[in-house]
Amino acid sequence: MFINLANDPPSVPKVFTPADGGVVTTRRPTLVVSAAEDVDDGASEITYDYRLFSEGDLTTPVDEEYDGSTSWTPQSADLENKHRYFWQVRAYDGHDFSTWSDLFTFTIDANFYLPTTPVINQPYDGGTVASTTPVLSVISATDGDGEASASCSNFTPTRT
Repeated sequence: MFINLANDPPSVPKVFTPADGGVVTTRRPTLVVSAAEDVDDGASEITYDYRLFSEGDLTTPVDEEYDGSTSWTPQSADLENKHRYFWQVRAYDGHDFSTWSDLFTFTIDANFYLPTTPVINQPYDGGTVASTTPVLSVISATDGDGEASASCSNFTPTRT
């Protein structure tokens, strides 16, 4: 019979959400992992360390968390829209760390920009027109991040 008196590190946490390569629709996503296992006795409290990078070379973290739980929302600042981020996690059982997880990625696609207000083009405010069927027009709105615009067509009222 073999008795192991040394502490073994916990298992490496597995990513739950966002899935590797996934897209999130908020600039403050919550990263969630499955609970690591304490292979020794299961009685140790396991905490989690997270690292978030904006570049794949892993030189400077954008944000980090130590002694966390199985979920973490980066708090340093809103993350950049339309940007891919890289993250890792490891577990700690009070004695030893697991190895860092594989590197996972997600992309921010938070199209939450409200459009600008259309501007009346003609007739101008307080102006008069000589026609009983004037052309009304506006300058189109944009969606705030420059990717699309909301268009408004000219409108000619008709009598019924």
